[in-house]
Amino acid sequence: MKSLTRTFHERIDSHPAMAEMGILWAAAQHFLYSQFLSGCEWAGDIAIKHYADYGLSAKQWEHCWRDLMGRVASQRECDKLNTENLQKRVTSKRKAILASEKRLVKADKFMLAQEELQAKTDLAIAAGKKPPKKQFDSVMYERSARIFANTPFYLHKHKRKLDALVFVLEASRLPRTLCFGGRKLLNEQHHLEENGHKDHAEWKEKWIDARNGQFFIEGDAAYASGNQFVRLTQGEDGTFNVEIRLPERLQHLAETHGKSGGTIQHAIHFQGLKFEHGADEIRRALHWKLPISWRLMRDGDSWRIFAMITREYAEQEKFGGYRYSSGAVGVDVNVGHVSVTHVDRHGNPVETWNIPLNCYGKTQAQREDAVRKAAFAVVMIAVRLDLPIVSELLDFKDKKAQLRDSHGPRYARVLSSFAYSAFDAALSSACVRHSIHLRRVNPAYTSVIGDISYARRYGYSVHAAAGCVIARRAMRFSERLPSQVRLYRPRHADQVTLDHHEWNGPTPRKGSTQVGHVWSAWRIVARKRRAVLAGPSGPLPKGVRPFDSTLGSPTPSAKARRGGG
Repeated sequence: MKSLTRTFHERIDSHPAMAEMGILWAAAQHFLYSQFLSGCEWAGDIAIKHYADYGLSAKQWEHCWRDLMGRVASQRECDKLNTENLQKRVTSKRKAILASEKRLVKADKFMLAQEELQAKTDLAIAAGKKPPKKQFDSVMYERSARIFANTPFYLHKHKRKLDALVFVLEASRLPRTLCFGGRKLLNEQHHLEENGHKDHAEWKEKWIDARNGQFFIEGDAAYASGNQFVRLTQGEDGTFNVEIRLPERLQHLAETHGKSGGTIQHAIHFQGLKFEHGADEIRRALHWKLPISWRLMRDGDSWRIFAMITREYAEQEKFGGYRYSSGAVGVDVNVGHVSVTHVDRHGNPVETWNIPLNCYGKTQAQREDAVRKAAFAVVMIAVRLDLPIVSELLDFKDKKAQLRDSHGPRYARVLSSFAYSAFDAALSSACVRHSIHLRRVNPAYTSVIGDISYARRYGYSVHAAAGCVIARRAMRFSERLPSQVRLYRPRHADQVTLDHHEWNGPTPRKGSTQVGHVWSAWRIVARKRRAVLAGPSGPLPKGVRPFDSTLGSPTPSAKARRGGG
């Protein structure tokens, strides 16, 4: 079983007990963290002896430890991911520098060879002799000269960047400790005016408020409303009322006192909370008696209260555990939009949708909103059709680590804003909430297969055809190559055909009787396709021939005309 935690928040008025509870919580966490750094674990005196010294109950003391361990684990995971990303960036930068150095040497050799050729030509002409057959290439010489002139500055700039990355990488490998209150605010004390602080005393006041500005109460399904210390009830007008129980040390700040289970409870109350973006989910949690955890954080002059609901669900099957007896919905995520294709149980595309998803040039909040809306639209299509969703299994961490060096600044900016991981998480969450099965498949050659096999046949775009291929792959349909691979070249307004022997399908490997995967043939097609679509005018690449529309078949080769095949 897996779990999904959803968080909903509401703003509440400040109360003296909240600030005092934050102070107790911060002092307890500082003590527990010092014990953790010294090598102590949650056992012995730490678990049963010190909680009374900080004014907390034994259960609240345990919640404090778990909250601390969650923060430690989160920081370690972030540090690990940051180190991995820096290592990939360093590796990519070194490769780019090496490639530039090779390009510089190659340009230098080419220029020397061309200059020698030009000298020989001039001497032959001066002596009245026939010049060499190979002529001076002025276009390539100018291009090599530009490379020779610009590359040294490029290398200097990127070597400096490499040194900075290596320094940051070595620093990231050093162990880091938690900074209660945040490192950003901590560093603002060194630049008070730039960060809007009048003096150090004002900064220190904000620093103390940030350190003492939150506390956490873990949920427990064994208690009413899913929590031992926070009681949530629903009013007649549909709003919610929250009762927060205080420890004994803060009883003088409580609004009500009552006896429950043999002990006196001291509580403060907040009424009329709406939770506009999660009211229905909270009502379902109360009905099903799910645990609800609460976090309260200071936000300026008021506080925000967060309700966290954890829901368990069955893990999605990885390989063929789900029957696609009625079809599937394939999803192809692209920069700027999401293509959705409905495929019936026979593997034939029925309908396609194009959902805008433009994240470039937007703030983080705007990107998150656009991603969630796009994921919700995809799930609503699946809900209406009562079909499972099939998406791609992509990972852009390696790609983003080498963006600028491999594709240039413009592509780097576009792909950096391409929030695929956020869309995948939003799609997974929406599928769990609406009980829609989600499966992820390998996206290898989906665009190539869709373009060649389905796009022109059904009048779909390449992306919609790729969505069809993604759905068919989950349904285990064949991906064999067609009898004839025709490619349309938009730059030349004509069609070409790949030679039969170049894409004849998987063949046994050398020295083996095992037949290769069909993707090995599609790999050849993809390579030829790139050469055809990106190639300039002139002779076609090897293995590619013009398409004879009058015959409806490839133009026969000379060997075929002689009867040799």
